[in-house]
Amino acid sequence: MKLSLKLPLAFGFALVLLLLGRVIGISTLNHGVSIYRLDVLDHVDANKKAADIAGQFSATIHLPVALPKSSV
Repeated sequence: MKLSLKLPLAFGFALVLLLLGRVIGISTLNHGVSIYRLDVLDHVDANKKAADIAGQFSATIHLPVALPKSSV
């Protein structure tokens, strides 16, 4: 085989392997995300509820205080 034929075939084969690796990697990533999606959403929801409760608690503790007038 001539080098002028081998070289493009080698680059083409390398590109096909690279594309195949990307497709498999993205597929694996999407599968992993779909498996843990509900667990992550549950944790995020629990953190949002805790933040809301903490915000309400701090709002009830702090009383409005009149600021001293500045002497300008």
